[in-house]
Amino acid sequence: MISAGCILDHISYNILIREFAKGGLLKRMERTYQTVLTKRMDLQPSTLVSMLDAYANFGMIEKMEMVFQRLLKSKTPLKADQIRKLARVYIDNYMFSRLDDLGLDIASRYKTDLVWCMRLLSHACLLSRKGMNSIVREMAAAKVPWNVTVVNVMLLAYLKMEDFKRLELLLLEIPSRLVKPDIVTVGVLFDAKSFGFDSAAVLRTWRRLGFFDDVVEMNTDLLVLSAFGKGCFLRRCEEVYASLEPKVRASKIWTYHNLIDLMLKC
Repeated sequence: MISAGCILDHISYNILIREFAKGGLLKRMERTYQTVLTKRMDLQPSTLVSMLDAYANFGMIEKMEMVFQRLLKSKTPLKADQIRKLARVYIDNYMFSRLDDLGLDIASRYKTDLVWCMRLLSHACLLSRKGMNSIVREMAAAKVPWNVTVVNVMLLAYLKMEDFKRLELLLLEIPSRLVKPDIVTVGVLFDAKSFGFDSAAVLRTWRRLGFFDDVVEMNTDLLVLSAFGKGCFLRRCEEVYASLEPKVRASKIWTYHNLIDLMLKC
């Protein structure tokens, strides 16, 4: 365009940067970005978001963080999925402490459960009881109620530590926290049982409260599975369920009781 005698305005340069970013053409994107800076043209927020996505896709952490800080200063809103993408880059690179930093960076403008998920996950991935307790105290001070993601983050950390005492206490505390278990919670219980955990008290309590009669749900933030992976029970459930004929899968409402029965038969 320039060689053809066309003079590009700042809108054209922004479009070019976004298109190069979407196509993964990072060198061209960066050259055009430098041209915009040299010409002192305005960068549109959507252009910075595209650059952020591109750097996150390629796991270029230093450049990703540079663009992210610029977005924070510009007060450009980011979607939850874009924030999760940044978090996954840190998780994939075992930079778990950065999850807490990311949560703190966005806390002032995003009053969502994702903030607490990342901050708690940061300490859970490091298997830090002290760190997890600190976040839980902050949540209590801020009067933030627990949800199933918070519960499962702590459960998965205790399972990995094989801290069955705290695991049992937390599983029994779920009803008083008004949290409804999901398939990840149930998976932790049965994985722990296979590792030697005495699940009798928890099973009695959950049966009495009718938890196993609930329809199977997956309400845990997917960042948790990105960090801890799927346990043996959850992977086996997916395999067995996928092996069923479509008509069989659609023929019933799947409760935890039905799913567990199916698992025992296979």
